[in-house]
Amino acid sequence: MKAPHFVRFIRALYDSMKIKYSANNEISIEGSKDEFSRLMDSITKLIYSDGDAISINVETNFNPEPYDNHGIGLTIKKSKSNSIEITEKKLIISGEQNFLLSIASNLPFDVESIPYHVHYDAISFPQYLNENSPDIVFEATSEVV
Repeated sequence: MKAPHFVRFIRALYDSMKIKYSANNEISIEGSKDEFSRLMDSITKLIYSDGDAISINVETNFNPEPYDNHGIGLTIKKSKSNSIEITEKKLIISGEQNFLLSIASNLPFDVESIPYHVHYDAISFPQYLNENSPDIVFEATSEVV
């Protein structure tokens, strides 16, 4: 029963991350380098744990422009197939171990200049995503929260 405690711990750490998205399959996740570092650690721990998923609450009180909508949460799930989707205003990233490790290692947690962003899409990562997958931009907007 460690997973529920792990999930509650994760939720407390990301209250200033912002998820924005549009109907044209574009998604943006903004946060500090520190938040992306913790997210990378959390994804890595999930991969090597008995747990199936982590849920993360994010900031919801902001204007998402130039995107159409803001997300209300992020879920990372272990799965046999890789996918990125918005469901009920939540960003859900599901996949096998190598895909989740690739997401974790490409987060902007160790960049030297701020702001800094990383594109994660089917063009850059065709081994994990297909051409119908949404494009995600991970953007480090500050050093710490």
